[in-house]
Amino acid sequence: GTGPAGIADTTWKSRLKTDGTLEKWEAETPLARAVSDAGAAVLGDNIWVYGGHDANGPVGGVQRGDVGLKAAEGLPEDPNEGKVVAWATNDAANLPVALDDAAAWAANGTLYLVGGADAAGPQRELYWAVPTTKGDLSEWKHLDVSDLPNGLRGGSPVVNGPNAIIVGGETTDGVVATSVRANVAPMSPFFQLGLVGATVPGLTIQGEIGQQLGYLNAAGAGTVNFIIVLLLGWAFAHKDRSRAMLERLAKRRHRRR
Repeated sequence: GTGPAGIADTTWKSRLKTDGTLEKWEAETPLARAVSDAGAAVLGDNIWVYGGHDANGPVGGVQRGDVGLKAAEGLPEDPNEGKVVAWATNDAANLPVALDDAAAWAANGTLYLVGGADAAGPQRELYWAVPTTKGDLSEWKHLDVSDLPNGLRGGSPVVNGPNAIIVGGETTDGVVATSVRANVAPMSPFFQLGLVGATVPGLTIQGEIGQQLGYLNAAGAGTVNFIIVLLLGWAFAHKDRSRAMLERLAKRRHRRR
């Protein structure tokens, strides 16, 4: 953020009490690079800070914060458990473009960033990336049809079930009091129609259909295996009918020969 001394690199943490109030804020490991108006999200065992601006303008850098983990069973407690112990940067993980004041969030193992502004003003693009199991980013993806209807900066992201909602913000016409919503698929936000069909972003599929497609995509092979188990169960419960069906299939094959 920005304080009396300018753009800051400080990291602050406070624990939430059972009564809903916050404990005292404590400073932790500073950012690798001071930024303001950056996007931030928690995903897995890492905290991600990406985009924003420094003294020279918008940036596209991504900073990953490593959080101390609970000690393995049988080992002494880790005094750094739950604390940000280090910040790392990797140029290969940077955003495709430098964006300031964008909306950022994490959902279903994916980091998202939408909107924001560069020297030309508010932008529409949505980008997403899926960290590896080691917490590395290989690339940011983008599809035109997943972009916002209009350029927007300063929107506040809210994740509600399968939906991502961007509330408020500022366009080229000024501050807005509206919101936009998209259905976020549980996996990478795109679906393929058929084996060689067109690719359709899940973010553009609204309503219950998009939600169910997302769930099916996330289930993957597990869904197929579940269906196979159901079919086998039905076959064992209806042995006579199953035997008759198999006999009819065998006769049809014999006739074709």
